[in-house]
Amino acid sequence: RLMKQSKADFIIKGEGEEIVYEIVSGKKPDKINGIYFRKGKQIIENRDRSLIQNLDILPIPKIDGFNLDEYPGNKGIRGISNYKIGVIFSRGCYGKCAFCISPDFWKGCIRFHRYEWIKKYIEYLVEIGIHQIMINDDNFLIHPDFDQITNLLKVHGIKYQCMTNANDVTEEKAIILSESGCYKI
Repeated sequence: RLMKQSKADFIIKGEGEEIVYEIVSGKKPDKINGIYFRKGKQIIENRDRSLIQNLDILPIPKIDGFNLDEYPGNKGIRGISNYKIGVIFSRGCYGKCAFCISPDFWKGCIRFHRYEWIKKYIEYLVEIGIHQIMINDDNFLIHPDFDQITNLLKVHGIKYQCMTNANDVTEEKAIILSESGCYKI
């Protein structure tokens, strides 16, 4: 329906990194899984695309070329950092909440970035002057490298907020979060 109501040439369904690359590389739309596209007046829906299983193949998002003053909602807390950047260390969710799109969008599959990828990302953010982040994934507290990640954030003086399922919060994890720079869950 969205395709009919817009003038878009493509709509991506699901994860877009590989799809966008294929589009800008000139691959024919009928050969790209995971999109809707126009062929004359007809709207074609291609097959779904498989999820990216190894998230570490994705490059670290580079933002140093952006004027961050032009993006509303990324202002940091005064005295900590001029900017707050959203990051994602995993994709998917184990929950099946009726009000949430996550189970359908991620097809019930959870995938995590490895600690080494996250470390490079955090070090890059620190290098460009970012000292405040919002961890925008559903799984931070159950990440297999939770202890290493929170220690990394603490060592670099990163202040952060995160999302989580309330069932994942324990007293021990709350203490780790607090001591490592988390100011809001």
